[in-house]
Amino acid sequence: KNREYLVYKPESCQNKGCPVLFMFHGLESNAQQAASAYYNWQATADQNNFLVVYPESLTQTAKSVWGITYDLPGKHWDIANIGLPLNQRYDSTDVQFFLQMLNELDSNPDYPILKTHVYAVGHSYGAFFSYYLATSRPNEVTAFASWAGGLVNYLWYQFPIPARSATQHSTPGILLSSTGDSIVQHQWTLNLSAELKNKGQQHELVVLPAALNHNWDASKNQSIWNFLLAHSPALPQPEPEPEPVIVKASFSKASDSGLESVGTVPVSVVLDQPSTVPVVVTISTSGTATVVTDYNISAKTLTFN
Repeated sequence: KNREYLVYKPESCQNKGCPVLFMFHGLESNAQQAASAYYNWQATADQNNFLVVYPESLTQTAKSVWGITYDLPGKHWDIANIGLPLNQRYDSTDVQFFLQMLNELDSNPDYPILKTHVYAVGHSYGAFFSYYLATSRPNEVTAFASWAGGLVNYLWYQFPIPARSATQHSTPGILLSSTGDSIVQHQWTLNLSAELKNKGQQHELVVLPAALNHNWDASKNQSIWNFLLAHSPALPQPEPEPEPVIVKASFSKASDSGLESVGTVPVSVVLDQPSTVPVVVTISTSGTATVVTDYNISAKTLTFN
């Protein structure tokens, strides 16, 4: 089945590799809503130089364990059945969808990404999935953010999935939840925080005001981005501009009038590799000689092959 996703690329990422943030929407929502001004990730991307991907989910069937339906049918992300052996729970159709998107972006020169800086962020059901994805694919997801998600206990199972030990895989995450959330229990975020702490995973818990309820507050976007970036490798630094070649020349042969010097001098420059460099020309004059009126500079760049 063909899958859809939206991509936002800031002007600053036109000609260089940039980090990429995947924003996963909530239950019965869509990519357009995730890309709206309500979440306002485009503004944060413009300010911090990263791409944003907004995937579109499919309609899923209900999932049950021991006759208990724990995952209702609807339009949301696919998370493997919690009744499966743990080593079979790290894959799903939407984990594969994520890998497909990542590979397509990486192979498309129009969307230069840094695969060392890949982030999963989600709201509500998307928050459960962002944690699930980071835990399932720790070699591809650098860090995650969960807003109104968490970890839910069903019998002796955990939804979406138990955390991995930090001694095996690192999955840093920032968890945000309102104490007054009437849709996704705040306790579920506390459960996830305890689970990550127990497994030695680096994480930050942000308790939001009760009045916020289940809503997103885009003013927190920068704090989320700061956490993600702080738990990532250093960004590659741009290559420094080449040092200008300074050419100094003196003309010793005087003209017949004796008022100015004329002549040419050979210039020899040695570089360690072929390149084009700017040339700085300094003209020292006596009296009132000025450029254009008394002399001209016809070349400003030297190319060495």
